Amino acid sequence: MREASKSIMRRLTDSRFATRYFVGEGIDIGSGPDPISFYAELFPLMREVRSWDLADGDAQYLEGVPDASFDFVHSSHCLEHMRDPLVALRNWLRVLKPGGHMVVLVPDEICTNRAFSPRRSTPITNVPSRCTRRRPGVPAR
Repeated sequence: MREASKSIMRRLTDSRFATRYFVGEGIDIGSGPDPISFYAELFPLMREVRSWDLADGDAQYLEGVPDASFDFVHSSHCLEHMRDPLVALRNWLRVLKPGGHMVVLVPDEICTNRAFSPRRSTPITNVPSRCTRRRPGVPAR
């Protein structure tokens, strides 16, 4: 819960979130009670963010959201709850404008200690091998 609040300080240490990633109009998938729009003043180039949560429909399909309609897609701790994460990622990319940015955070089982906090989640076993974990400060390949 309150996943955006937990990661906001880390995002402020990387200027690309304010100057590149959270720029223009975006969608916050699975925003719940803590959408990134609460922190808009920290990202001055962020114009508008649509929150998408359970009441809006299935986040896996984003039905009714036009193709290429957002400059950025943000989702924190939602992808692991999709029935088919790859279908969700395809649809999240579908609503992203060409050249846009997608920021997706998923929990690390070791760090979140799943043994003591079990939740229904879908194992992402069929994600292509080119999708690898990146550490902060390590450039993408």
